[in-house]
Amino acid sequence: MKRFNLHLLTIVLITLLFAGCKKDTLNPTTTQTEIAMRKGGGTGGSTVPVVSFTSPTNGSTVTGTITVQVSASSPVGIKNTSLMITVGTSNCLFGNDATSPYTYTWDTNSSCLTTIKAGTQVKLRATATDNNGTTNYTDITVTKQ
Repeated sequence: MKRFNLHLLTIVLITLLFAGCKKDTLNPTTTQTEIAMRKGGGTGGSTVPVVSFTSPTNGSTVTGTITVQVSASSPVGIKNTSLMITVGTSNCLFGNDATSPYTYTWDTNSSCLTTIKAGTQVKLRATATDNNGTTNYTDITVTKQ
């Protein structure tokens, strides 16, 4: 009986642990509207933050150390932005910025712990979180020269 109770307790604890986990918002099949709905945005007159890349531009070629600049706005104000870099299946939260203009200095030779070879396509994801906690993101793809 004690063994059964121990197993039951383990199952309950694991269930509670995973119940609190959020879905992976980096899933490419998850739409921006679905993410906004999960965060409480996009309904009842609420709006999601508007986020875009100022530089670099989608499809551009990058080399060396560059400045990645993001523009973000919301009627309730922006709390912060973040930059995610994806090389292949490796995701890297590159940084957060809470002050406009939202800028990141990126050495295009690497993404956190991953070396980026010439000719590699890299996905950049800018995410904005407004002061209500609603998020939105946009992606661009650049090629490492």
